[in-house]
Amino acid sequence: MIDINDWTKKLEVEFNLIRQTNDIARILTLADVTIAQIDHARTTPIVTDEENVNCLKIIKRIAYNAAADAWPAWDSCTAPRRAAELTQAVKLAERSWACVQDLKQSPMQQGNAVWLIGALYLAQNNRAGAHECFVQAAEYYGQASASAMRLMAEGYCAIAHNPADLPEILEKLAGSTEEHSAELSKQLSIAHSIFNA
Repeated sequence: MIDINDWTKKLEVEFNLIRQTNDIARILTLADVTIAQIDHARTTPIVTDEENVNCLKIIKRIAYNAAADAWPAWDSCTAPRRAAELTQAVKLAERSWACVQDLKQSPMQQGNAVWLIGALYLAQNNRAGAHECFVQAAEYYGQASASAMRLMAEGYCAIAHNPADLPEILEKLAGSTEEHSAELSKQLSIAHSIFNA
């Protein structure tokens, strides 16, 4: 009988291969199917606590990556997402965040998880829900002492609620010496151009 840890790793490898196709509908569907399989397996009495934790970690990664793949503002050339795809992606992002909470992971992980929910809300034009998530993400990034990520989350708050605040945040990011600050600034500019055109 195959070890559950080996089996879940194999499922994740198969999922990551499908991600390379960039077929969002297929990626989201496979994520749902794979997570359901792992959920079913991890509830059996023979699964140890350690194996359950491993299952949750893999569920978290699959759910997060599928939802992130559906985010339509990584670059300006990404095709628009269908409403059903965004709805499915939100559910996966929420599942990822639930896993992060169950696993009691770091503030950085919490921030990433709740940011993604907000980002997908923004894509659905649920600006109030997006703003609430971005505020929460900024708090988590602050707890993680990740100032550039906190500025990024604050930038998304501006995009969702008050775009006039964005230039000041971009200026602060431009002066940041943290790694990836320039990438985060570019990401904010792309999202602003898509959602506040």
